[in-house]
Amino acid sequence: YILKDKLEKMNVVSKRIYTILLIMFGWVLFASPDIKSALIYIGTMFGSGKKFADALFLYNLKSYFVAIVVGIFCSTPLASKYIKKLLSKDKFGILYPILIILTLFICTAYLVDSTYNPFLYFRF
Repeated sequence: YILKDKLEKMNVVSKRIYTILLIMFGWVLFASPDIKSALIYIGTMFGSGKKFADALFLYNLKSYFVAIVVGIFCSTPLASKYIKKLLSKDKFGILYPILIILTLFICTAYLVDSTYNPFLYFRF
């Protein structure tokens, strides 16, 4: 509401970056028990005194590389265009439920594979 005029003048990429940063900071404030912990977490997100890629980062990058690439692709208008084009043909109409079921199985496989479930609401 306050930044409406400035946000309307921004290009699409800047708006998306702004939204992502706002959501990240919002979740940090929501998940942290106090402001001090939130500030420490935000400092850690931006590499306060540590090297950029440690062993845990490289392990997670290797483990979730496919999911990251698919997520990046699916968050662009290009993916939406291709999916609509693919599913609009009458002879490929059956692909939509197959795609949904395949996505469900992939997501379930990633959840089962995970040894640590970071579901936030378990704490409440």
